[in-house]
Order: sequence, then C-alpha cells, then structure tokens
Amino acid sequence: QNGSPAKHARHSADPEQQQAVTQWQHPPDEFIKCNIDATMFTSDRKVSIGMLMRDATSQFLGAISDVYHHAMAAAVSEAWSFLQGLKCIESLGDHN
Repeated sequence: QNGSPAKHARHSADPEQQQAVTQWQHPPDEFIKCNIDATMFTSDRKVSIGMLMRDATSQFLGAISDVYHHAMAAAVSEAWSFLQGLKCIESLGDHN
C-alpha cells in the first residue's frame, strides 16, 4: 500500500541503535519504481540481491531475488542489484 511505513534495521553490536521508519513514495505517472537491496555473506563469499517493482498506482509488477557465489564489495553488490533491476524492468517492456 502506498505510504505504508517500512522499517529498516541495521545490524550492529550497539544496543542503542534505533530503527528508522520511512514512507514508500510512488513514482511519477508512467514510471516504474524498483526498490533494491543486497546483502553480503563474507564468510561464505556470497551476495544475495533482491528487488521489488511497482508502478505509479502502487500496483505490484514483480520481484526477484538471487544469490551469487562471488565475493563483492558493498557498493558493487548494490550496483549489481540495480543492474539486475534495470534488466527486469526492460523485460517488462517499460523503459521509464
């Protein structure tokens, strides 16, 4: 649902770290929004990526998750998941 709060927790040994609450914002008309995330498992040398796509009416268009058996830096992992999201949007036939 558009505007529903999402909680994001960062893993930390600091017990005073707080969760941030953010609001999902729909994209402009004629656009698709692709939310992405990546998680690294350094001990296993794996990266897990996920993405979720919605249109301007908050209609769910699809989601993908995958695990790659390659060690990547955090910025590279996020960029990789962004690239996979773009490829998925392109396959839907929407290019905005």
